[in-house]
Amino acid sequence: MIGQVGTNDRVLSTAPRIRARCGNIVNRESHYAMASSRQGDLFASDPQAELFDEDRPTPVYRADPDKVRNELLQILAEARAASTLPWEPRKLSYYRTVFPQMANWLPDDEADQLRFEFAAELARLQAA
Repeated sequence: MIGQVGTNDRVLSTAPRIRARCGNIVNRESHYAMASSRQGDLFASDPQAELFDEDRPTPVYRADPDKVRNELLQILAEARAASTLPWEPRKLSYYRTVFPQMANWLPDDEADQLRFEFAAELARLQAA
């Protein structure tokens, strides 16, 4: 029975190859473990957590009334100098929306006066 290979012989002859393959798998897994160690820990404390601290007051934006006033007066001066609507429809729609809102940054009486003058200029230009 020289040419016959028994079951035990086959298992024994493949064992080194299996061990080598398993070793490769273990090496690959350790490689991935090393790569993942560069990632942050999901359960570690977040160094930016204080950015979302609810105890901090929310910053409030306050426009500079002088800058707002100057911009509104420029828009109003452009309307006053024109004999027909000086803006394309898209910009006109923008000014109709934004002008009254920007005026909210000014004292009430001044804001009301500028809104009134802007509406009067628009009415004049649309009638032309």
